Amino acid sequence: DDLTVTLVQNGNLNLTLVDASGNFITDADVTLYQDEAELEEQVSDENGLVDFGSLIAGPYMVVVETEVNGKEYEFNRGVQVVSGATKQYEINIESYVGEVRVQFRDDDTYNKLEQDGLTGILVKENDAYYMAEGLDEYIALSNHKATTDGEGVMLFTDVPVGRYRFIFYVNDEIEETYTVYVDKDEVDYETIYVNAFDVIFKSKTKWNIASLVRSSDNSAVANDYVSVEFDFENETCTLKRSGGLSDVQGSYYKSYYSLDFYWDGMSNWNSDIESANEGELKIEYYDYNASSNVIMTLN
Repeated sequence: DDLTVTLVQNGNLNLTLVDASGNFITDADVTLYQDEAELEEQVSDENGLVDFGSLIAGPYMVVVETEVNGKEYEFNRGVQVVSGATKQYEINIESYVGEVRVQFRDDDTYNKLEQDGLTGILVKENDAYYMAEGLDEYIALSNHKATTDGEGVMLFTDVPVGRYRFIFYVNDEIEETYTVYVDKDEVDYETIYVNAFDVIFKSKTKWNIASLVRSSDNSAVANDYVSVEFDFENETCTLKRSGGLSDVQGSYYKSYYSLDFYWDGMSNWNSDIESANEGELKIEYYDYNASSNVIMTLN
Protein backbone atom coordinates (compact mmCIF):
# COMPACT_ATOMS: atom_id res chain seq x y z
CA ASP A 1 0.00 0.00 0.00
CA ASP A 2 1.05 3.58 -0.57
CA LEU A 3 1.87 5.62 2.59
CA THR A 4 1.21 9.34 2.48
CA VAL A 5 3.28 11.44 4.89
CA THR A 6 2.34 15.06 5.52
CA LEU A 7 4.98 17.25 7.16
CA VAL A 8 3.40 19.91 9.38
CA GLN A 9 5.70 22.90 9.68
CA ASN A 10 3.26 25.41 11.10
CA GLY A 11 1.67 26.11 14.49
CA ASN A 12 -0.54 28.76 16.03
CA LEU A 13 0.43 31.45 18.54
CA ASN A 14 -1.96 33.12 21.03
CA LEU A 15 -1.17 35.56 23.83
CA THR A 16 -3.47 36.62 26.67
CA LEU A 17 -2.44 39.76 28.58
CA VAL A 18 -3.54 40.20 32.20
CA ASP A 19 -2.67 42.31 35.24
CA ALA A 20 -1.59 41.00 38.66
CA SER A 21 -5.24 40.38 39.60
CA GLY A 22 -5.97 38.41 36.43
CA ASN A 23 -7.95 41.20 34.74
CA PHE A 24 -7.64 41.34 30.95
CA ILE A 25 -5.46 44.08 29.49
CA THR A 26 -7.06 45.64 26.42
CA ASP A 27 -5.58 47.97 23.79
CA ALA A 28 -2.00 46.83 24.42
CA ASP A 29 0.35 47.09 21.44
CA VAL A 30 2.07 43.77 20.70
CA THR A 31 4.66 43.44 17.94
CA LEU A 32 5.95 40.09 16.67
CA TYR A 33 9.60 39.66 15.59
CA GLN A 34 11.70 36.85 14.19
CA ASP A 35 15.46 37.20 13.81
CA GLU A 36 15.08 40.94 14.63
CA ALA A 37 12.73 41.40 11.67
CA GLU A 38 9.30 42.86 12.45
CA LEU A 39 6.52 40.58 11.18
CA GLU A 40 3.24 41.89 12.54
CA GLU A 41 1.69 44.29 15.06
CA GLN A 42 -1.61 43.76 16.84
CA VAL A 43 -3.68 45.28 19.64
CA SER A 44 -5.12 43.10 22.41
CA ASP A 45 -8.93 42.77 22.34
CA GLU A 46 -11.51 42.99 25.16
CA ASN A 47 -10.39 39.56 26.40
CA GLY A 48 -6.73 40.58 26.43
CA LEU A 49 -6.19 38.28 23.46
CA VAL A 50 -3.67 38.63 20.66
CA ASP A 51 -3.92 35.91 17.99
CA PHE A 52 -1.06 35.75 15.50
CA GLY A 53 -2.60 32.73 13.76
CA SER A 54 -0.52 30.24 11.82
CA LEU A 55 3.25 30.67 11.88
CA ILE A 56 6.27 28.59 10.85
CA ALA A 57 7.53 26.64 13.85
CA GLY A 58 10.44 28.21 15.68
CA PRO A 59 11.44 30.91 18.18
CA TYR A 60 9.95 34.41 18.08
CA MET A 61 10.05 37.59 20.10
CA VAL A 62 7.11 39.77 21.12
CA VAL A 63 7.40 43.37 22.34
CA VAL A 64 4.55 44.54 24.55
CA GLU A 65 3.72 48.21 25.14
CA THR A 66 0.85 49.29 27.38
CA GLU A 67 -0.18 51.22 30.49
CA VAL A 68 -1.53 49.48 33.59
CA ASN A 69 -2.67 51.25 36.74
CA GLY A 70 -0.92 54.46 35.74
CA LYS A 71 2.44 52.84 34.93
CA GLU A 72 3.95 52.47 31.46
CA TYR A 73 5.24 49.04 30.45
CA GLU A 74 7.46 48.16 27.50
CA PHE A 75 9.25 44.82 27.46
CA ASN A 76 10.13 41.88 25.21
CA ARG A 77 9.35 38.22 25.75
CA GLY A 78 10.60 35.15 23.92
CA VAL A 79 7.92 32.74 22.64
CA GLN A 80 7.97 29.45 20.73
CA VAL A 81 5.74 28.18 17.93
CA VAL A 82 5.35 24.38 17.89
CA SER A 83 4.49 22.36 14.74
CA GLY A 84 0.91 21.16 14.59
CA ALA A 85 -0.13 22.81 17.89
CA THR A 86 -1.54 26.02 19.25
CA LYS A 87 0.90 27.58 21.70
CA GLN A 88 -0.86 29.77 24.26
CA TYR A 89 0.88 32.20 26.61
CA GLU A 90 -0.64 34.16 29.50
CA ILE A 91 1.50 37.18 30.26
CA ASN A 92 1.12 39.06 33.56
CA ILE A 93 2.09 42.59 32.56
CA GLU A 94 2.66 43.74 36.14
CA SER A 95 5.23 40.99 36.76
CA TYR A 96 7.70 42.74 34.46
CA VAL A 97 9.15 44.92 37.19
CA GLY A 98 12.38 45.29 39.15
CA GLU A 99 13.90 47.45 41.87
CA VAL A 100 16.47 50.25 42.08
CA ARG A 101 18.48 50.63 45.30
CA VAL A 102 20.52 53.83 45.66
CA GLN A 103 23.19 54.24 48.34
CA PHE A 104 24.59 57.75 48.91
CA ARG A 105 28.22 58.27 49.88
CA ASP A 106 30.37 61.29 50.62
CA ASP A 107 32.60 61.99 47.62
CA ASP A 108 35.39 63.10 49.99
CA THR A 109 35.46 60.36 52.64
CA TYR A 110 33.51 57.64 50.74
CA ASN A 111 31.52 57.06 53.93
CA LYS A 112 27.80 56.36 53.74
CA LEU A 113 25.69 59.50 53.86
CA GLU A 114 23.26 58.41 56.58
CA GLN A 115 20.77 61.19 56.00
CA ASP A 116 17.05 60.42 55.83
CA GLY A 117 14.45 62.37 53.86
CA LEU A 118 16.53 62.98 50.72
CA THR A 119 14.33 62.74 47.62
CA GLY A 120 14.79 61.22 44.17
CA ILE A 121 12.65 60.21 41.19
CA LEU A 122 12.89 57.90 38.19
CA VAL A 123 11.84 59.19 34.77
CA LYS A 124 11.52 56.90 31.76
CA GLU A 125 14.06 57.88 29.12
CA ASN A 126 11.73 58.51 26.19
CA ASP A 127 10.73 61.39 23.93
CA ALA A 128 8.77 63.08 26.73
CA TYR A 129 11.82 62.99 28.99
CA TYR A 130 14.14 64.53 26.41
CA MET A 131 11.63 67.31 25.68
CA ALA A 132 11.04 68.16 29.35
CA GLU A 133 12.70 71.19 30.89
CA GLY A 134 13.28 71.71 34.58
CA LEU A 135 12.52 69.75 37.71
CA ASP A 136 8.76 70.39 37.76
CA GLU A 137 8.31 68.80 34.33
CA TYR A 138 10.44 65.81 35.30
CA ILE A 139 8.36 65.27 38.44
CA ALA A 140 5.16 65.44 36.37
CA LEU A 141 6.51 62.64 34.13
CA SER A 142 7.52 60.37 36.98
CA ASN A 143 5.51 57.64 38.69
CA HIS A 144 8.41 56.66 40.91
CA LYS A 145 9.47 58.78 43.89
CA ALA A 146 11.45 57.65 46.94
CA THR A 147 13.23 59.10 49.96
CA THR A 148 16.26 57.89 51.90
CA ASP A 149 15.89 55.96 55.13
CA GLY A 150 18.04 56.45 58.22
CA GLU A 151 20.93 54.63 56.53
CA GLY A 152 20.84 56.88 53.48
CA VAL A 153 19.30 54.22 51.21
CA MET A 154 16.69 55.13 48.61
CA LEU A 155 14.62 52.19 47.33
CA PHE A 156 12.33 52.17 44.28
CA THR A 157 10.09 49.09 44.06
CA ASP A 158 7.76 47.70 41.37
CA VAL A 159 9.46 49.68 38.60
CA PRO A 160 8.54 48.48 35.07
CA VAL A 161 11.56 47.17 33.18
CA GLY A 162 13.39 49.66 31.01
CA ARG A 163 15.90 52.51 31.02
CA TYR A 164 15.34 55.43 33.38
CA ARG A 165 16.95 58.66 34.43
CA PHE A 166 17.49 58.84 38.19
CA ILE A 167 17.15 62.46 39.33
CA PHE A 168 18.26 63.44 42.83
CA TYR A 169 17.20 66.87 44.06
CA VAL A 170 17.33 68.93 47.25
CA ASN A 171 14.92 71.79 47.91
CA ASP A 172 13.78 71.92 44.26
CA GLU A 173 17.33 72.03 42.94
CA ILE A 174 18.67 69.14 40.86
CA GLU A 175 21.89 67.76 42.33
CA GLU A 176 22.68 64.66 40.25
CA THR A 177 21.25 62.63 37.34
CA TYR A 178 22.20 59.11 36.30
CA THR A 179 20.94 56.54 33.81
CA VAL A 180 19.77 53.28 35.44
CA TYR A 181 18.51 50.03 33.95
CA VAL A 182 15.67 47.97 35.42
CA ASP A 183 15.44 44.25 34.64
CA LYS A 184 12.67 41.80 35.53
CA ASP A 185 12.93 40.48 39.10
CA GLU A 186 16.36 42.11 39.53
CA VAL A 187 17.70 44.80 41.85
CA ASP A 188 19.82 47.51 40.23
CA TYR A 189 22.35 48.67 42.85
CA GLU A 190 23.59 52.23 42.40
CA THR A 191 26.13 54.15 44.48
CA ILE A 192 25.89 57.92 44.20
CA TYR A 193 28.78 60.08 45.39
CA VAL A 194 27.77 63.57 46.52
CA ASN A 195 29.15 66.48 48.52
CA ALA A 196 27.67 65.41 51.85
CA PHE A 197 28.19 68.80 53.46
CA ASP A 198 26.37 70.59 50.65
CA VAL A 199 23.50 68.09 50.56
CA ILE A 200 22.86 68.23 54.33
CA PHE A 201 23.09 72.01 54.41
CA LYS A 202 20.47 72.37 51.68
CA SER A 203 18.23 69.54 52.87
CA LYS A 204 15.84 71.96 54.60
CA THR A 205 15.27 75.70 54.72
CA LYS A 206 14.54 75.99 58.45
CA TRP A 207 16.92 74.78 61.14
CA ASN A 208 16.02 74.86 64.82
CA ILE A 209 18.68 75.96 67.30
CA ALA A 210 19.36 73.00 69.60
CA SER A 211 22.11 74.54 71.73
CA LEU A 212 24.57 77.40 72.13
CA VAL A 213 27.79 76.62 74.03
CA ARG A 214 31.23 78.16 74.50
CA SER A 215 33.76 76.39 72.30
CA SER A 216 36.34 76.49 75.11
CA ASP A 217 34.46 74.51 77.76
CA ASN A 218 31.02 73.62 76.29
CA SER A 219 29.26 75.71 78.93
CA ALA A 220 25.80 76.94 77.93
CA VAL A 221 25.36 80.49 76.65
CA ALA A 222 22.14 82.37 77.40
CA ASN A 223 20.33 83.37 74.21
CA ASP A 224 16.97 84.26 72.72
CA TYR A 225 17.60 82.64 69.32
CA VAL A 226 15.08 80.07 68.09
CA SER A 227 15.96 79.10 64.52
CA VAL A 228 17.79 80.03 61.34
CA GLU A 229 15.91 80.10 58.02
CA PHE A 230 17.67 80.07 54.65
CA ASP A 231 16.60 81.47 51.28
CA PHE A 232 18.80 79.40 48.96
CA GLU A 233 17.81 81.25 45.81
CA ASN A 234 18.85 84.66 47.13
CA GLU A 235 21.57 83.40 49.51
CA THR A 236 20.01 85.19 52.47
CA CYS A 237 19.16 83.97 55.97
CA THR A 238 17.10 85.06 58.95
CA LEU A 239 17.91 84.50 62.61
CA LYS A 240 14.58 84.06 64.41
CA ARG A 241 14.28 85.30 68.01
CA SER A 242 11.82 84.65 70.82
CA GLY A 243 9.92 86.95 73.17
CA GLY A 244 8.78 89.34 70.49
CA LEU A 245 12.31 90.48 69.69
CA SER A 246 12.95 91.50 66.12
CA ASP A 247 14.43 88.95 63.75
CA VAL A 248 17.98 89.39 62.52
CA GLN A 249 18.60 89.48 58.78
CA GLY A 250 21.73 88.13 57.21
CA SER A 251 23.34 86.59 54.16
CA TYR A 252 25.42 83.53 53.46
CA TYR A 253 28.05 82.74 50.89
CA LYS A 254 27.56 79.39 49.26
CA SER A 255 31.09 79.11 47.93
CA TYR A 256 32.65 78.81 51.39
CA TYR A 257 29.61 78.54 53.70
CA SER A 258 30.06 81.71 55.67
CA LEU A 259 27.13 83.45 57.41
CA ASP A 260 26.98 87.19 57.99
CA PHE A 261 24.25 88.68 60.20
CA TYR A 262 23.29 92.33 60.61
CA TRP A 263 21.69 94.44 63.32
CA ASP A 264 20.35 97.82 62.24
CA GLY A 265 22.12 97.56 58.93
CA MET A 266 25.55 97.04 60.44
CA SER A 267 27.45 93.79 60.55
CA ASN A 268 27.60 92.48 64.09
CA TRP A 269 29.08 89.02 63.70
CA ASN A 270 29.96 86.54 61.06
CA SER A 271 30.46 82.84 61.29
CA ASP A 272 31.49 79.71 59.47
CA ILE A 273 29.55 76.49 59.15
CA GLU A 274 32.00 74.09 60.72
CA SER A 275 30.37 70.72 60.12
CA ALA A 276 27.30 68.96 58.78
CA ASN A 277 26.39 65.35 59.43
CA GLU A 278 23.35 63.19 60.15
CA GLY A 279 20.94 66.09 59.84
CA GLU A 280 22.89 68.46 62.08
CA LEU A 281 24.76 71.71 61.42
CA LYS A 282 27.36 73.30 63.68
CA ILE A 283 28.17 77.01 63.33
CA GLU A 284 31.02 78.72 65.18
CA TYR A 285 31.24 82.48 65.68
CA TYR A 286 32.41 85.09 68.18
CA ASP A 287 29.61 86.15 70.51
CA TYR A 288 30.17 89.69 71.79
CA ASN A 289 27.73 89.28 74.69
CA ALA A 290 29.47 86.12 75.90
CA SER A 291 32.93 87.47 75.01
CA SER A 292 33.78 84.05 73.67
CA ASN A 293 33.74 81.86 70.61
CA VAL A 294 30.41 80.05 70.54
CA ILE A 295 29.22 76.89 68.77
CA MET A 296 25.60 76.95 67.62
CA THR A 297 24.13 73.53 66.91
CA LEU A 298 21.18 73.35 64.48
CA ASN A 299 18.91 70.41 63.76
